[in-house]
Amino acid sequence: MARALRIQYPGATYYITCKGDRNENVFTDKDDIKLFLEKLIRSLEIYNVSLLAYVCMPDHFHLLVCTHEGNLSEFMRHLKISYTSSFNHRHHRIGQLYHGRYKSFLIEPQKFLINVSCHIHTNPVRTSKCFHLSHKKKWEILRQYEYSSLPGYIFPEKRKDFINYEPILWSFGSDRHKRSIKYAYFVKRRLNGLRESPLEFGRGTGIVGRSEFVKLIKGLYEEQRRKEFKRPCSSLDSNLVIESFARITKISKEDLCKRGKKSLERAMLMEFLYRLCHLSQKEIGQLLGMVNYSSISQTRKRLREKIENETAVRERFNSLFGELSNAVKAVKESKSVGVQL
Repeated sequence: MARALRIQYPGATYYITCKGDRNENVFTDKDDIKLFLEKLIRSLEIYNVSLLAYVCMPDHFHLLVCTHEGNLSEFMRHLKISYTSSFNHRHHRIGQLYHGRYKSFLIEPQKFLINVSCHIHTNPVRTSKCFHLSHKKKWEILRQYEYSSLPGYIFPEKRKDFINYEPILWSFGSDRHKRSIKYAYFVKRRLNGLRESPLEFGRGTGIVGRSEFVKLIKGLYEEQRRKEFKRPCSSLDSNLVIESFARITKISKEDLCKRGKKSLERAMLMEFLYRLCHLSQKEIGQLLGMVNYSSISQTRKRLREKIENETAVRERFNSLFGELSNAVKAVKESKSVGVQL
């Protein structure tokens, strides 16, 4: 079977699932799930992603998200790394937590959003332990399952601020109370016997939608590939950014790139390389003294917290960002003029 397409564009909606390495648990207690949700909320904020539905099971999780900026890969990389780092620290362990890449399906929202949300919300009873339970018992389990977005859909008073319920509930009308009842009825009907997963429509393509939608997305994918092949990298050159940053801060390039050097400026350089050069955290670590990606992630996290909470750091960061952008632009323009001459 061909590998599913991993296509990204602003406004794309995805179903995502990720399971533990060797089927081991990624959540061992309530505190792990609380920690995961904290990292999830932070990732949603950073990458401007809307969460439509979720469920956490002991050895995996499911998400339904809308990426407003077409940045699913960056969002998931941040979520996986940040939670893995915190999980490992809490449980005094090292190594990977998840089994390989996450699995994702691009969803046609107009036709499949409701069914995919139902697939996610019924996950707690789609297990061998629940197979022979009655319809009533399964529904009771779902209603009381607290590690899911379902309670907020069927009980308006249990809504969470980090979940966007509207894209799914609008299909059931505008009355806040009635549409919750209708959605609950919709989910309950899916408990009557075995039903084919809506994700079956995406096997082989990674796209869950009608044939017209699949054809449209494949065309978009091929167009993006052609553009990427013809277009030189639009990201800024990392060496240019580092050299310009060194001149502005009056810190030698050697000190900035030396492993073990801990400074606010070095942390800011990591963030600028991520934003301006679109480098992965592994690539940033290789440039700055073979630092591992987990250390880069933690350093950037601490910097973001300082920017949020300390006015002086925020002003320094914004000032350097402006100076660096202007300096890089000036160097590029001078090189362009030199080529023309």
